[in-house]
Amino acid sequence: MEKIYDFETVLKVLKNDQAVKIESPVKSVFFMRNNRINVKAENAQFNLSVDEFTELYMNSVFYHHEPKKVSEIEISKDDEYYAWKHK
Repeated sequence: MEKIYDFETVLKVLKNDQAVKIESPVKSVFFMRNNRINVKAENAQFNLSVDEFTELYMNSVFYHHEPKKVSEIEISKDDEYYAWKHK
């Protein structure tokens, strides 16, 4: 998790179609779409203007968000697992 040290960089990252996140007070992920910043939290989802986002989150600690990678099943390992016999 790479920390972002200034708010200007947070805005640049969002404008480059990348996501950022905060861990507190509520874990939330932010991304920009149609000049609005979308917010996804555990129990909420909404969007904000850049000015609203700045006012609400200016003093937060941001990190680059990397979505979880979906791992593909390795057929050989899958076959090996199911071929194993319990004693």
